Amino acid sequence: MRLVLLTGMMPVDPVRWARVSPRRPDGTREVEQGTADGVADLGDLFGGAGDDITVVLPGEPFAARRLDNPARNMRQLRQAARFLLEDELAGPVDDMHIALGEAGTTGKGDGIASHPVIAAPREWIADWLEALREAGLTPTTMTADFLAIGIDGAGVMLVTEDRLTCNLDGDGFAAERPMADELAGMLVEQSGLKRIGVIRVGAAAMPQMPEGHSAEQAKLREAQDLPAFIAGQTENRALPNLLQGDFAPAIDWRGAMRPWRWVGSLAAASLVLGLIVVAVEGFAMHRAADRLTAAAEAEFSAAYPDLPTRNIRAQARTLAGAGASGGTAFLELSSILAQALENRDGVQLSAVAFDPEQQLVADIRFTDTVMLEELKTALADYGITVQEGRNLSRDADDAYIGKLYLRSS
Repeated sequence: MRLVLLTGMMPVDPVRWARVSPRRPDGTREVEQGTADGVADLGDLFGGAGDDITVVLPGEPFAARRLDNPARNMRQLRQAARFLLEDELAGPVDDMHIALGEAGTTGKGDGIASHPVIAAPREWIADWLEALREAGLTPTTMTADFLAIGIDGAGVMLVTEDRLTCNLDGDGFAAERPMADELAGMLVEQSGLKRIGVIRVGAAAMPQMPEGHSAEQAKLREAQDLPAFIAGQTENRALPNLLQGDFAPAIDWRGAMRPWRWVGSLAAASLVLGLIVVAVEGFAMHRAADRLTAAAEAEFSAAYPDLPTRNIRAQARTLAGAGASGGTAFLELSSILAQALENRDGVQLSAVAFDPEQQLVADIRFTDTVMLEELKTALADYGITVQEGRNLSRDADDAYIGKLYLRSS
């Protein structure tokens, strides 16, 4: 049997569930569905039943992106994902758990794999897994609700009267209406997707589509039908799964998470709110920022030719628009740099930039020159040419401030 849990934000919130049997030879199956007052009540219903359990969490705390993978192994890929998401998150990236979905392709015929990347607060996930364990439930998949709907190459929106969940070919979000409607419209327009499907629940109003876009509509009678709908949507699909890394099955994830538990539930809730605000404000300003970026960078470069800009996303878009391969080089260099920095507390990375000369510029702070030389040697072992910046200064703590210029050999 397969059990799908459609949860609220916290384990004490009501949980909608659907339990689906395997298909019979005639194609039919049994479907049970219902609602529990919280995760604890699910233990009396399904604890120890051995179901294949998919836990679908609210999408508001999540960040999601796609990563075109130039990395040589999964470790480098995870480091590249950290850099990709670092500027997108409302809180420190180390407070977030980053998970990778199965590789697809970029669709550009370049042979480069494309991975969905998701991130959610570590403490929040840990609390959920603790509540599920206490209820006697062992999930096999844990993901965001906007990832549990979708069709490859198309956009799908699930709308209730007060909430919108949107998946645009692997990227997406969830937020309250009506502010989510405007955000969804802007994302649809920017995505370039022509096929858009909208599933309305009950009396939910249809969101307005951008000019030139139309949507195919479907309807669910009531919210109680959502778990069974999600069960159908997720059947035979490899969803991005949070149960990896620190939260992989058979790992003492609670022990592994102990160093991160300086934040409590209230902080996690604040981070959730921050993620929503940042997403809405960020996408609302996206178009204006794109128009101003090129002019601002040109003026900045003319005034300060030796000081690289730090807006990596703007740089990547500019390089991609010019047909350059800068995005690939940036991700490879940054992932190698992150790997070389591991266990070198004497050297700290303050910022990174990727300049038009196809080199990574790393702003560093170091107290130990021996550790700096070891870092340069480690980078050289990866086949990276390293040049140290000429202008070296000291901060108030008497640490050195400088730059490293990295280029693939």
